[in-house]
Amino acid sequence: MRIRPESHAEFSAIHDLVKTAFATARVKDGDEQNFVDRLRARKNYIPELALVVEKDGALIGHIMLTRLRIKGNAGPRNALLLAPLCVALGHRERGV
Repeated sequence: MRIRPESHAEFSAIHDLVKTAFATARVKDGDEQNFVDRLRARKNYIPELALVVEKDGALIGHIMLTRLRIKGNAGPRNALLLAPLCVALGHRERGV
C-alpha cells in the first residue's frame, strides 16, 4: 500500500470511490462524494492533507483534512476537520 496526496487527475476516480465506499457504510447520507467536491472548492482545502491509499495501482481509500475555525467561549480556535474517510469494501478491517 502507498499513501500519498490526491492528484487533480484522480478527482473523478475519487468521487466514484467515495460514492461506492459509502454505499455500504453503516453511517452515511448519500452525499459524501459531493461533500468531497465541495470541500475542494473552498479556501480551507489543503491539497497536501487530501490523501489516497493506493494498492496495486488501484485507489482503495481516501481521507481529507480541511481547515476549520471553531468559535468557543475562550475565543475562536483553528482546527482541522477530518472528513470524510473511506475505504473500499474489500479492504476494510485490514489496517488501511
